[in-house]
Amino acid sequence: MKEAGDARRNLEETLVKLRTDYIDVYLLHCITESSLEAIKERGVFDEFQRFKSEGLIRHVGFSYHGGFGGFKSALEYYPWEVAQVQQNFLDVENDATAEAITLAGQRNAACVIMEPLRGGGLSHAPAPVKKLYNAFPVKRSPTEWAFRHLLNYSEVSCVLSGMSEIEQLIENAEIFSKEDAVAGCMTEDEKKLLLSVKAAYESIITIPCTGCGYCMPCPQKVGIPGVFGNYNNGMRFGHFDAQRRSYMFAVNGERDASKCVSCGECVTKCPQNVDIPAQLAAAHEALRGWVE
Repeated sequence: MKEAGDARRNLEETLVKLRTDYIDVYLLHCITESSLEAIKERGVFDEFQRFKSEGLIRHVGFSYHGGFGGFKSALEYYPWEVAQVQQNFLDVENDATAEAITLAGQRNAACVIMEPLRGGGLSHAPAPVKKLYNAFPVKRSPTEWAFRHLLNYSEVSCVLSGMSEIEQLIENAEIFSKEDAVAGCMTEDEKKLLLSVKAAYESIITIPCTGCGYCMPCPQKVGIPGVFGNYNNGMRFGHFDAQRRSYMFAVNGERDASKCVSCGECVTKCPQNVDIPAQLAAAHEALRGWVE
């Protein structure tokens, strides 16, 4: 939104496209600290209040990627009714963190979870993770364990799970239909299990890239941290489909590892002493080939 009037134009166009007179939840996508300041300056929140008084929208929400501080600032500025954050048992200390879920509840904002399966990765259990699940007395699928971690929070109102197959839809419906799929469903032993599972996933990473970005910019425009992130996630989850699809966009944008000419400029900057050209070649071999 570049001008205050854009908010009304956007809403009116959306109502026409949806063929409806009102929207239940009107969501501001991907709020950041900088965008929040711009939104304040343009009077967008005053517009939202007018929309609500006119019956055009019933509730206002936002989605967020970033640290807890920015989330807290956004949540406390406006009486949001919905707050959407990324969360799963691998990300409890990342992004807005688990603390954001608690704060959303305290502010009476319905908490919506995105990426509960980390792009589908948590539905796949590589050998070290499978060993932990199999040894536990209660048997559940990796998908169910991931969902139950989120169901355990009383503040969570909705879990968004991307599904690409009818079998996934059926499995999700079965999991959320169980009588014990409610807040407080995790025992202390089950919480300890997921801490062990988290450690097992994290131990699988093979390229010691921390994503610090010191290797950038690459003279050939290779997105080095992104390439390594795709490769490490594929290795971590023992499943490369989602990572190969993501890498396809790097290939299309000519930022993939095949552009590396082994100039070595990145190697001298890497605080982890990674042999970046060699690892880029290995990552490219594992990630290439996705077509759609």
